[in-house]
Amino acid sequence: MIQVKINKSIIITLLVILSFSSYMGKLITANDALLASCVFISMIIPIATITDRNSINKKYIILILLAIAVTVFFSFFSRSYDEISGVLGILYILTPCIICYGVYKSKHEILISRVFFYSFFFYTIPFFISIGVSNPDGYNEILSGASRNIVGAIFILLSCFHIAVNIKVNNKYPFLVPLISFICCVMLFGRSGIIISFFILSLCALNIFNKKYTFFILLLVATIVLYYMIEIQEFIMTKTNFAMGSESPRSLMIKQYLTTTNLQGFIFGNDYYECCTEIIKYGVNPHNSFIMGHARYGISHTIIVICLLSYTFIKSRFLAVILLLVIFSRYFVDQIGLFSPLDFIIIYIVFCLPKNKQNTIIN
Repeated sequence: MIQVKINKSIIITLLVILSFSSYMGKLITANDALLASCVFISMIIPIATITDRNSINKKYIILILLAIAVTVFFSFFSRSYDEISGVLGILYILTPCIICYGVYKSKHEILISRVFFYSFFFYTIPFFISIGVSNPDGYNEILSGASRNIVGAIFILLSCFHIAVNIKVNNKYPFLVPLISFICCVMLFGRSGIIISFFILSLCALNIFNKKYTFFILLLVATIVLYYMIEIQEFIMTKTNFAMGSESPRSLMIKQYLTTTNLQGFIFGNDYYECCTEIIKYGVNPHNSFIMGHARYGISHTIIVICLLSYTFIKSRFLAVILLLVIFSRYFVDQIGLFSPLDFIIIYIVFCLPKNKQNTIIN
């Protein structure tokens, strides 16, 4: 009997890793067959847990079905995307929910989070070694059809997932993964990536080290920064995206989208070709997950985001609130998720870090 449970747990773990690996392969190669593979493998996960009497909480199933029904309905009225968005909406909501469920049921959550992060990190190492700081645009080749900002975003997402898993399982903050993530984001020369990854690293450091060590580290860092202030300032203002200043095409995209929204656009989403010349100029890519979601699914997307935030504030740990806001801040400057398979990290943070450890909606 014990042996069966162990085998089932291993099978679920392998399915979760294979599903995630397929999606990462899709991002690396732009091969849609790998996306189909990710979806197909994830659908096997619930079958692997079919022997569990209480395998899936009915509330979790109802929330998934409700989200799918609402988004599919509104997607048919989208003014910027065709009807295929409805089908993609089903897959992009269902897949991350199942992956999150598989992670939770695997009983190897820390192992999974490590495999996810370090496999992606090891893939990027040859790029960091060969490119260094000489050619920032070279990092745009890490993922097919995606900029280095998306690479930094993935490091941040996987760091948040690793932190959430460690807090849930061991109630301890990791340090190595956030440190590696911060170093990689600096190497990638992304403005938001540097700021957010440094915040994550600081959050972990302040919870790991006692006050004496924390003060010493901050004093040491401040001394080094002051000593090399001129060199650091020149590097930041010439090599990273800070060279663009606080204003950027992204802020203009947001301004155009919001200021041209009427009642119809508010409910069903705006038409890019009517409202937003800046978005059209950048290949109809709003570089903002929330704008993309609203344009594709209308007000239903905004409602889902608000519900996730509200549930986290009411039911989840304070750390979950911080991590969710960190992820949303990254989603705000790039088209990453909401909805995509990577959203399993959001679902895990929202539903698997409850204030009451016994009260988890997934199980």
